[in-house]
Amino acid sequence: MSNKFTRKLSSQYHKYLRVWRLLKKPSMTEFKTISKVSAIGILIIGAVGFAISVLMNIVNSALEKRAAQLVAEMIVPILTNLR
Repeated sequence: MSNKFTRKLSSQYHKYLRVWRLLKKPSMTEFKTISKVSAIGILIIGAVGFAISVLMNIVNSALEKRAAQLVAEMIVPILTNLR
C-alpha cells in the first residue's frame, strides 16, 4: 500500500517537474496582452452583474408596489365592514 502511494507520488512529481521545465517567463507584450484581456473580462462580468442587480431592483420595486395595492384592496373592505 505504501509502495503504491510512493510510486504514484513520484510519478505526479515527475509530471509537475516536466511542466515546470517547459515554463518560461512571458515577455512584457505577452504580459500586457494577458492583463488587458483579463481586465476586460472582469469589467464585462461586473457590468453584467450590475445590470442584473439594477433589473432585479426594478422588478422588486414593482412587485412591492403591486403587493401593497393588493393588500390595501383586500384590507380596506374588511375594515369598513367591521364598523
